[in-house]
Amino acid sequence: IVAHLRFGDAPNLSKNMRYYIKALSELGQSRICICTDDKVFAKKFLEDNDFNNYFFSNGSLIDDFRILANAAVVIAAPSTFSFWAIKLSKTISKVYLPKEIYTALGSPSDFAQIRII
Repeated sequence: IVAHLRFGDAPNLSKNMRYYIKALSELGQSRICICTDDKVFAKKFLEDNDFNNYFFSNGSLIDDFRILANAAVVIAAPSTFSFWAIKLSKTISKVYLPKEIYTALGSPSDFAQIRII
């Protein structure tokens, strides 16, 4: 399971945070790999919301893209970065997607289960 948490330049940060909380909550205590543009903020956000079973990817943007594209389950950020990683994936079975991304771009996958939040 991989979550793409975008904070640094994301518009509507409070709305995005509510989306992340809802999507992460649905996964229960599953161990989650976090791809993010701001590890300090992400760590505080996760701990403040009692999400403790996670680890950070330690790679470049390209590495994060590959991690997202090779995951089975993805919590997408409201960004085209997540969208295209999912679109190009052959392994994803379930995607959590913000409603505004689904509305703007449509479904990023023809074969994965899409959970619109």
